[in-house]
Amino acid sequence: MTALYALERGGFLLNRHILVTGASGGVGHFACQLAQLAGASVVGTVRQEANVASVKVLGVHHIVKGDDLSVAQQFGPYDLIIDVLGGKALAMALSSLIKPDGLCVSLGIMDGLDVTLNLGEMFMRTGNVNLSTLVLPVELRSRVGAEGLTGLAQLVAKERLHPLIGVEAPWTEIAEVVQQFQKRRIPGKVVLHIS
Repeated sequence: MTALYALERGGFLLNRHILVTGASGGVGHFACQLAQLAGASVVGTVRQEANVASVKVLGVHHIVKGDDLSVAQQFGPYDLIIDVLGGKALAMALSSLIKPDGLCVSLGIMDGLDVTLNLGEMFMRTGNVNLSTLVLPVELRSRVGAEGLTGLAQLVAKERLHPLIGVEAPWTEIAEVVQQFQKRRIPGKVVLHIS
């Protein structure tokens, strides 16, 4: 639902250029697919070569590999940026990847809490830039999640949306799975079975 609500903030997506950072993660993977279904031109970023294949099958228009997001400039500028990383990625998105009057929706802090911006350079190069944050539990205080969840479930049932399940494990292995997830060794979502 985080990906769905972030894309909704971007409004009409047909023929718009969208960048999704962390495209191989659970939220990024959904954001790429939903943006494509809405008719957007999507660029996804991944850090590890091992995750390129899982994003390529989504049909994104371009994949940027590695930590250096400046490579994404060649495919931009972007009307909408969905950033799940924060830190340096968010600073780069706001200062040099977004179109004037574009929107960046910040969803995460995987690269850290601190974001350093050169506002003078940003104002001169880009002009008006819009930043929005989205935290799902906060979002759900003002809207009912059932409608969004129902729509996503229907897309999965119709095989138009494909969840990326990185690991399935018994509930008893939660500590090990969480450690792997925090170290970014698991692409996509985790399913824990309760017996």
